[in-house]
Amino acid sequence: MDVARTRPRTIAGAIGASIAAFVLSTTTQAVAEGAVAEGAPVAAASPPVAATPPTKTSDPREGLDPFPSTGRYLAYGFGFHSVALLSAGGVCPGGAKEPCVIGGGGGLSLGGAYRTPDDTIGVVYEATFHESSSIYQRGVLQQLRGEWRRRPRWFSFSDGVNGFYGFGAGTAIYGDNWRAATIAGLAQTMAGVEVDLGVKLALVVSLSYRAFLFRSFTDASGEQRPTGVAQFLGLELGLELHEPL
Repeated sequence: MDVARTRPRTIAGAIGASIAAFVLSTTTQAVAEGAVAEGAPVAAASPPVAATPPTKTSDPREGLDPFPSTGRYLAYGFGFHSVALLSAGGVCPGGAKEPCVIGGGGGLSLGGAYRTPDDTIGVVYEATFHESSSIYQRGVLQQLRGEWRRRPRWFSFSDGVNGFYGFGAGTAIYGDNWRAATIAGLAQTMAGVEVDLGVKLALVVSLSYRAFLFRSFTDASGEQRPTGVAQFLGLELGLELHEPL
């Protein structure tokens, strides 16, 4: 055999085998990578995480009623009164020598009460100064009475304006310059409105009818005043504070 011819063929065969092995290896790797790409799930990209803003220190009282309450209050206040005499009755009989010892007047009151959403029950002290036909230097009628007010839903005009009606009873003294010349029992009925001026403040306007049963007495002029019923019509304008309980 010719050695010179055999060697080139051997070298050419070796080169061809190497090329075939490289092509087969590359093809196998590509097929494997394609299979993995088709069969394996691709993990979704995570969305960007927003930066957490700095925590704000909040007031635990925020959004709360500044005056929390169960709807029950301690109510107290004062009022201005104007009083008109409707009838003096037996206190000023028609045949008396002296003129009537008690007439219209005006004054002040102070009161305190327990208040619920629908009712108010309390006590009022009132002092009014009355015309006495100059028999007294200053005729003073002092009253101490209990009062009950009712605020029905049908008497409500709005959230801040509520009507009421009520009744009262008590005792009174009448005389010159805070002295007692006579005593009386009294009864009253009233109606009015409450107007909220704020969370704890209300304006009260009311009209009342009062009847006093005065015991007989002798006035400063020496006139004998028999037992009798005097009737008055009163107008009140007052302010009331509500303290939550």
